[in-house]
Amino acid sequence: ETETAPGDDATGFSPRFLLWISFALGYITLSQELVWYRVLSFVTANTPETFGLLLAAFLLGIAFATISVCDAINERASLTRYIVITLALSTVAWFLALPAMAAVAVTGNKTIMFITGLLFVVATSYFTGGIFTALCQLLQQRSQQSAGKIVGTLYFVNVLGATLGPLLTGFLLFEYLSLRDLVLLLGGLLLVTGVIFVRRLSPQLAIRQKAPAMIGLSLVLGIGSYVAGYDHIMEKLQLSSEPFTAFNSNRSGFISIIGDRIYGNGAYDGKMNIDPENDTSTIIRAYGITNFHPNPKKILQIGMSGGSWTKIISMYAPLERLTTIEINKGYLDIAKQYPDHADILTHPKVNIVIDDGRHWLNNHPNEKFDVIVSNTIYHWRSNATNMISREFMELARAHLNPGGYIFMIDTGAEEVAYTAAHVFSFVSRSFKNMVIAGDTPSAVPPERKR
Repeated sequence: ETETAPGDDATGFSPRFLLWISFALGYITLSQELVWYRVLSFVTANTPETFGLLLAAFLLGIAFATISVCDAINERASLTRYIVITLALSTVAWFLALPAMAAVAVTGNKTIMFITGLLFVVATSYFTGGIFTALCQLLQQRSQQSAGKIVGTLYFVNVLGATLGPLLTGFLLFEYLSLRDLVLLLGGLLLVTGVIFVRRLSPQLAIRQKAPAMIGLSLVLGIGSYVAGYDHIMEKLQLSSEPFTAFNSNRSGFISIIGDRIYGNGAYDGKMNIDPENDTSTIIRAYGITNFHPNPKKILQIGMSGGSWTKIISMYAPLERLTTIEINKGYLDIAKQYPDHADILTHPKVNIVIDDGRHWLNNHPNEKFDVIVSNTIYHWRSNATNMISREFMELARAHLNPGGYIFMIDTGAEEVAYTAAHVFSFVSRSFKNMVIAGDTPSAVPPERKR
């Protein structure tokens, strides 16, 4: 069916214009998915299931939308009316989503909050997902090309827009805009897309006459939720009963501090504490690592977090050089705010590198160390195997001097020591949930270890 349905008198819709709409929606929807992943990962502390469930919800909304549009086409309903309404509803749902998640945070249940987020993912993808099918139909009405070529061209342009999402939003906007500002920007782009689409409609159409009211209502609801619903929203999403002491957001993720407790992307990441006599975070492990090697002069630390371990290791007198690899530069800004930690940024023995640990090791094959400290994330988090896999341990082993050791926090997972035993000749798991591994027996007397 390629006849113009009743109410679809949209002579301003040239094929090029419809392609531009498809491009814009590709960028907006993919950027929204990136925002959703950051938010839901923050809520769940980045469990591996998060992305799969997000993708399932996103595709479910698109599937339902496609079915509803096909039904509308078969009934010769107005597709332009459908597009205008869904763009308006998508804008409202987008602005209300995070405040709704924050509202259910009063239950104190992250599962309920996560499910609420997934329901809004289904809703937003439903409202925008059917527009692609509608655009295919409208483009076919205005083109002499075959249906296959029309769908292929429209899909190609849509994918181009989607590709811009990770490049522009993921690498650039996440670095300079807050979550709140990103929500406003993407919601504003949806509204602008709707306004441009409406302006191409014939003035005689009923939907063109109703569109200003719909867009105005979307704007009021959007700005209203933006102003009223985002106050301390990150604290609410983390179920924190107290405001953050410090907070940092960039393309590598979120860093939040509650009291002296530091969290990376919603997961506990230690404390801003270097006092062994007030050891609330088993910081004694950082003091103890130098006692498992006779005289470590070159130490590599992978994962700086707030800088407590870096500070302690830097105070070790025989140390000649400490190389610290940290993937999230936001931790440097956090460390600056704490006088006990700030001097690691200018310490003559400390070299802090912003990079991925494996990437740096692969690019510096000739660097050797007496001790490697791998301050790993929780073993159950997404991508944890980047730091506790056999492949990583073999890579680290190649950078150890003879008699060198690697120290890894296993966060209670016996599998870490089991894996290390397949790589190193000597493995210990007896020092405050740390795995200590090397290829030579320890030369440090037991009395010194105690």
